[in-house]
Amino acid sequence: MSTGSNAEHLLRAATLLEANVRRANEAEEQLRQARANSASFEQQLVTLSRDGHVPVPVSILRLAASQFQALAHAFERSGNVVSQAMCAASASTLDSVLEAHSPQLSLQRSEQAGG
Repeated sequence: MSTGSNAEHLLRAATLLEANVRRANEAEEQLRQARANSASFEQQLVTLSRDGHVPVPVSILRLAASQFQALAHAFERSGNVVSQAMCAASASTLDSVLEAHSPQLSLQRSEQAGG
């Protein structure tokens, strides 16, 4: 090996090292930003939740209840009694929550179903 060849290899190795150090620094900065974002999101979640509960719009609860009811009917037709019971129980639980927290909404819902 010649001295010129060694110098070229050393220069190439130094260039690769510098590039890897740069990439490592960039990765560490991205990690710091991700941790800061995560902490920010966690703080927002804590702010939004009260006593371990997160507010959910009534329309989402109604949608979930109707989906559980539809699944229960489908499972009943297919003969899957266990899944039917689980879905019916979930729908019933959601209906109970809706009735307990908003009697007027439940009344409107039953009028729409009957009329």
